[in-house]
Amino acid sequence: MKMIKITWTCANCDSVEHPDVDWCAICRPMMTDEEYVQTGGNKCPYCKSVNVESSSGGADGSYAWADCSCADCPASWTDVYELTGFNPDFE
Repeated sequence: MKMIKITWTCANCDSVEHPDVDWCAICRPMMTDEEYVQTGGNKCPYCKSVNVESSSGGADGSYAWADCSCADCPASWTDVYELTGFNPDFE
């Protein structure tokens, strides 16, 4: 069986994209860091979907990170967190 590569062409700009997306990175650019932070990290910075998933991560000093991906497009990225304080945990 021969594998056939399927591509998708944006109707707006004729850019060739991944076959599983219905948007074009040229016509619909990725969010800026500021826009992503304003969403609380609850939207894909590429396709703006709310179907984001977070998996493994780590920490180093005052920074932490989590690997993220979108269930609606092939995008993946890393959320970065910075230690800004603490909440006392006593009664």
